[in-house]
Amino acid sequence: MNIMNKVTWKCMKQNKKRTIVTIIGVIICVAMITGVCTIAASFQETMIQNAIYQNGAYELHATISLDTYHQLKQDDKIKDIMRLTAIGSTENPIKDSYRNSINIYSLDVKHMDLIGAKLEEGKLPANKNEILVASSLLHNQAFQHQIGDTMTLPLGHIEYGEQGEINFIKEKEMTFTITGSILCPTWENSDTYVMATMFDSSFLAKDNPLSVMFNLKTDKNFYKQVEDLTAAYDLQELNANNSLLIYKGISDNSVLATLIGVGAFLGVIILIGGFSLIYNAFSISLSERSRYLGMLSSIGATKKQKQASVFFEAFLIGIIAIPTGLLSGILGIKITFYFMSPYFANVFDVESGLAFVVNRWCILIPMVFSVFVLVISAWVPSLKASKINAISAIRQNGDFKIRKRDIKTSSLTRKLFGFEAELGLKNTKRYHARYLATLFSLIICIVLFMTASYFTTSMQQSVTMTSFASNYDLRVDFYTKNDKSIEELPELKELQQVKHAKSHTFFTEDSFQLEHVSLSDEAKAYIKIQSQGYDGLSEEDIKNMYYPRLYIQVLDDESFARYCEQIGVDVSEMKQKEPSFIFVNERNMYNDSDGSYREMKILKDVGNDITIIADSETNKKHSLHIVKQTDKVPDINPGYSSKLEVHAITNFANARLLNEELVAKGCPKISTFYEIQYQSDDAEALGKEVKAIVDGSDEITASFDNITEQRMREQQRTILISVFLYGFVVLILLICMTNIMNTISTSISLRKRELAMLKSIGITPSKFKKMIMYETLFYGIKAVVYGVPLGILCMFIMNLIYGQSLSFAFHVSWRNILFIILGVFFMLMIAMWYAIAKIRKDNIVETIRNESI
Repeated sequence: MNIMNKVTWKCMKQNKKRTIVTIIGVIICVAMITGVCTIAASFQETMIQNAIYQNGAYELHATISLDTYHQLKQDDKIKDIMRLTAIGSTENPIKDSYRNSINIYSLDVKHMDLIGAKLEEGKLPANKNEILVASSLLHNQAFQHQIGDTMTLPLGHIEYGEQGEINFIKEKEMTFTITGSILCPTWENSDTYVMATMFDSSFLAKDNPLSVMFNLKTDKNFYKQVEDLTAAYDLQELNANNSLLIYKGISDNSVLATLIGVGAFLGVIILIGGFSLIYNAFSISLSERSRYLGMLSSIGATKKQKQASVFFEAFLIGIIAIPTGLLSGILGIKITFYFMSPYFANVFDVESGLAFVVNRWCILIPMVFSVFVLVISAWVPSLKASKINAISAIRQNGDFKIRKRDIKTSSLTRKLFGFEAELGLKNTKRYHARYLATLFSLIICIVLFMTASYFTTSMQQSVTMTSFASNYDLRVDFYTKNDKSIEELPELKELQQVKHAKSHTFFTEDSFQLEHVSLSDEAKAYIKIQSQGYDGLSEEDIKNMYYPRLYIQVLDDESFARYCEQIGVDVSEMKQKEPSFIFVNERNMYNDSDGSYREMKILKDVGNDITIIADSETNKKHSLHIVKQTDKVPDINPGYSSKLEVHAITNFANARLLNEELVAKGCPKISTFYEIQYQSDDAEALGKEVKAIVDGSDEITASFDNITEQRMREQQRTILISVFLYGFVVLILLICMTNIMNTISTSISLRKRELAMLKSIGITPSKFKKMIMYETLFYGIKAVVYGVPLGILCMFIMNLIYGQSLSFAFHVSWRNILFIILGVFFMLMIAMWYAIAKIRKDNIVETIRNESI
């Protein structure tokens, strides 16, 4: 270590707090980037393994001749290839099983992992007379064979009669020896059992096609290779395993592109936060180091040596912080995955929970980015350091080269706020470099807060858009046998007063067709995109497929009153012009072509009335009165489902009046099919209670649906995602707090002489506090003025990225922004007073004298 580096190291040790805070900031930054990369790599590997488990590890599938297979196998583009052909079917000997037959396949057993199959026990077949039996069949007690047994199977095919009866047509018999059991999720989920023997070309009859599954040696230019193979071997039926290719990053998918885009954007935001913290640490403390740099210059240190001193400090910080940050990020994610993996396996229906993966990119990306940030952060201060003049640096008069106009303030400042406020404002102008560094730090914190807040809100909204948000535990569907009015039935009162229910919603619903001309431009564009795959259909056929429908949902009085309160409607308004309805015109639409979601209005602007086709046979129309339009639907899960649907919500009193009007026009009444959705802590006991009521009634017929488990999975999914989201927010908060504390603390420490001088000329403690308060206020106001617009811009950019697959209106939460502003002011105040408290007991004379030496 040369003399320059020794001096740098000694300077860092003398300023332990600044050095430690800077190192902690770099560690947090590196840990966050490492965590994001590790999560991305782990999620990708998890989804790849799950896709392989569900559908197989093959990338391409084709139906070809045996000769083409031999040519394809010799192609240097092919890595692995497997043949498969069906030998025939046989009847299922287990009569009580829902699987009515067994399919027997001949395949290359050594490569059966390409279809997701694996040997569970036993050994692979060595010839065509040995066979593997599906694990679920072999372990079924009703199956009369085990490994090592020989069995003779009648083979043929299954035909179905007009009434759905199953007829087995026997064609031949074959004898096999069972060598083991096979586990294949794709086959296990089918309605037949499976057996597999070694591939033999004798099984390949003229009417039995040869299926091949294969992988390419490299994913580079994947689709160009596919085109070449198709042309070379005339592959007419070549299909890709898109569920696997999507997660490998080969196949396009809008949702995956969105996640990558959001992840990259967040990475940039994290880097900016880390850059701000590290840059400010070097920049603000430059005057602190300028004395020793000047002294070195006075004894012959060159510009390059002074620059090297600053870079050496960055090097020492990086040597400590980067490895620690890498280990912290990896360890933090590993611990998180350890606790969250069981929930993930249950919530997302994957085989073995989260795969923990740390590949080379998880190490290289954080290392390269952090080194880049350290170099850039040290580069500008190093240039300034190289220009430091020896005499000026030792005398410290370079910090006071200011012009009168540079610190000029408005006369209104003193008139409105007093001398202390004016002095505080001048202080922010006097040290322009420190002021800009501090302001930049605060602006970055506001942008980070706002971006993290919007990211969290948007992710939660996207989860809501793409999930089945059931809000009940038990659903009972029923109808009256004798077309009686529901109010006449005593069973209804019993069903509404069951003791095991915490709450319930009683409703009915029906749908009416709307005129196609009422569709919005957004909806028409959606139909055009969705109908691209129906080339053989006429425009009229497509219109019939995508007719808009109005769903009338009729709620009981209590549920309807609760809904009206949620959307700000007075229930009495519903009686002014009966029958009256609340109208919902927005819906999240799923685009089949790219897997994206779009939030859109289905109909054009609707006024106070909407016209329905009350009778589709006679085309009779009827007008419904709209009291209010909203974007919120009731807290029920409707049984109907239509792509182009809108909702009209009312109560049973209005529904009776609507029925009277419809009957008067000769139109059918709305449905007499009813539903009650219950919330309960004990859905099983509730189900028994409700079943007893229904079974004891001669007036109603009912069916039950208990979705407690599904609802719990949705809740666990929300909790799991929230853990990651709020964990991200907490880490962002740590970066911001470290940034503010480091910036303010260093800035105040460098102003010891100035503050001591103010005290020496008689400024009282109360006025000193007032000056600091106004100084803090000026910093905060400036930061908010610049930070909030930049934060909104970042939020808008993130919304555009989300728009690739999840389209929802851009919304600025002013409540969150207000919270962020108050939080920044609070942290700024705490940081300022903490820094002042550290120098409060300093001796005035000693402080001035020490700074003058």
